[in-house]
Amino acid sequence: GQVIYSNDDDWTYQFCTNPMNSYLYLSNLPAGTYYVVSEGYSQNGNITTTIQGISPYSEIGSSMSVPIEMGSKAYSFEYSDTKNTADYINNFEGQLSNDVFYKFTLASQMDIAIDHCGSEVYDTYLHVLNASGQEIFSNDDDWEYVFCGNPYNSYLYISDLPAGTYYVVSEGYWENGNITTSIRGIRPLPPTGLYDGS
Repeated sequence: GQVIYSNDDDWTYQFCTNPMNSYLYLSNLPAGTYYVVSEGYSQNGNITTTIQGISPYSEIGSSMSVPIEMGSKAYSFEYSDTKNTADYINNFEGQLSNDVFYKFTLASQMDIAIDHCGSEVYDTYLHVLNASGQEIFSNDDDWEYVFCGNPYNSYLYISDLPAGTYYVVSEGYWENGNITTSIRGIRPLPPTGLYDGS
């Protein structure tokens, strides 16, 4: 009955839309028997507890079924992650290189900026898929804006992306290596122009 992990508020990842909802990610939890206890901080009521187990043989981020989960976003956000695609496999019908899948959900319409700035892989490629896995946006080279300094690092700016679930697929044009994927959501100001907490 000893507590080995706990979480109160999730301000680090904000995996749930409400950061006051608890979230824990445990990597390589050993075989054994465990108990999860769910409770309110100061009140009683309905609590939904979701537990997902992912086999180490299915690398997180290797496909749409086991993506790197960014959670639900209701306000402006910034996210960045670096993965070595040599540790993954080629699961997407894009380039012949390996790819990494990210998943996020927008609770409201936002502008979305995605880039591969700072990647060790010199020439990158990115794709944006809808919830069904259909490609809706993509970028190979960024000669228009040269946002990253290196025009061979991919960059996409998507205006007014509707609420919904999306996947970002990052890969090299022809090689594997470290790719940094940065995703930013910009929520428009309300008609009043007043700060809305985002």
